[in-house]
Amino acid sequence: MNRMCLITVRNSIRKARFIFVLFLVALTWSSCQKKIHFLPSSQVPGARGFVTVKIDKAHNYTFKIKLSKLEEASEVRTPKVNYIVWMESHQHAIKKMGKLSTYIHYVSKNLNASFETLTELKPVRIFITAETAPVTQNREASVILTTESFKIP
Repeated sequence: MNRMCLITVRNSIRKARFIFVLFLVALTWSSCQKKIHFLPSSQVPGARGFVTVKIDKAHNYTFKIKLSKLEEASEVRTPKVNYIVWMESHQHAIKKMGKLSTYIHYVSKNLNASFETLTELKPVRIFITAETAPVTQNREASVILTTESFKIP
């Protein structure tokens, strides 16, 4: 009977240790990643989305954008052709990051978009414009979606 209790106690300790390690891994992973939502927009009122920013060991920042219920760039109040992603860095520099990849969700028929990039500059705000040319280096149009300013540890 004592041997059975000892085995049960050992198994309970192993399970508790395993759960504790999982908790530490989850806590560490979540502290290295920040999720920031885009603010509601009058330009694309139905659009919803967020940016996740992660910092790696080399102090590079990876950010991923996911948007749903977007409108075609040609249907925005100020019609354009492309959605361009911009970043404001902690040094207050504005940098073009690239063009959003859009796709239509096969079930809901909504236009969704995604974007992922890596930068050495620390982002403090992400915003999106609708532009006529994807190769533009300077913003021509007004901002259609933006995040609030945020801090990355």
